[in-house]
Amino acid sequence: MITVWYSGRDRLRIETRGHVLYADQPVEDGGDDTAPTPTEMFVASLAACVAFYAERFLRRHELPTEGLKVASNFQWAESPHRVGQIDLVVDAPGLTEARRSAFSRVIEHCTVHSSLEHPPQVLLEVAPGKTAVAWRGRAGLPSNSDLAPAKRPKWTGHPALPGVQVRRLTNWPQCELAAPLWSPRPKSPRQMSEWGANLSP
Repeated sequence: MITVWYSGRDRLRIETRGHVLYADQPVEDGGDDTAPTPTEMFVASLAACVAFYAERFLRRHELPTEGLKVASNFQWAESPHRVGQIDLVVDAPGLTEARRSAFSRVIEHCTVHSSLEHPPQVLLEVAPGKTAVAWRGRAGLPSNSDLAPAKRPKWTGHPALPGVQVRRLTNWPQCELAAPLWSPRPKSPRQMSEWGANLSP
């Protein structure tokens, strides 16, 4: 599993198998330039995959790996905006002429390169709202000071909000506090306010 967490501004924290990476945007594009962009990491993944196959080939044939380098560059294409071309230059000083052809065939079939030549199916799903907490009721919602003495009845299901629990504030029966089933219960009126957003009835 690879998980990407938002870390403020354009900075992203990427976690996988206990490793942590970061992505950002250049200053001229509104970021802080603290890390490569996701696109640069995409191109880098191809270069790194080629380098991995290259070093494995060299070691398998007992050839020197010193100085092995893969330089990469890319060009944009439009409609839609995307990477249109990637150029790779593999420098393998230890490679012999007799192995050059086989070496080229091997690195051309690295996993990332093959994935680009045979694009995977990408399934994008927007998770249902699980953290939104909202007030449902008529205009003139109670203030924080009004909430302080409110009793705390049990949470119940709501027929119009699948997967959401609702509790009705007994002092203000026109108002409902909606929250997801898994969400932690608000511990104070201030926390209710911070989590909440005024909605129309």
